[in-house]
Amino acid sequence: MTRAALLLAAVLLVFGGCGRSLGVDQTVRSPIGAILEPGELGTVDLRVADCVQGPIPQAVAALYGVPCHRAHMAQVFAIGDGTETCFEIFERQLSALALRSDLPRVDLSALVVAAAEGRVVCILEFAEPITEDLVRPNA
Repeated sequence: MTRAALLLAAVLLVFGGCGRSLGVDQTVRSPIGAILEPGELGTVDLRVADCVQGPIPQAVAALYGVPCHRAHMAQVFAIGDGTETCFEIFERQLSALALRSDLPRVDLSALVVAAAEGRVVCILEFAEPITEDLVRPNA
């Protein structure tokens, strides 16, 4: 995947406003927070490195979290207080992602969580399912 393709993907920023969240993490997690058993995740319960089934809809109250070794279409790579955070962090990660010729196309999404006072969850979305943790590869 070329740097130009990743930059183009960054332009495809999608804002998904959600008015409510389940607020319940129904996954089973390891001591470091990795998802061990799948389950529903309220948007306010999403954590950096969470792998989720996708695609990510524009309005969502919950996502389905899965262990990263299982097929998934999206992964949380950062959490911040504004959409600029997503672009800044995504740009820093471009060089590492660009070296990976085995990855499907990657798009950038920002999920704006209204219930969490403007919390923005930055998500990498993949054109095809992957079965690895790109954020915490050694976890």
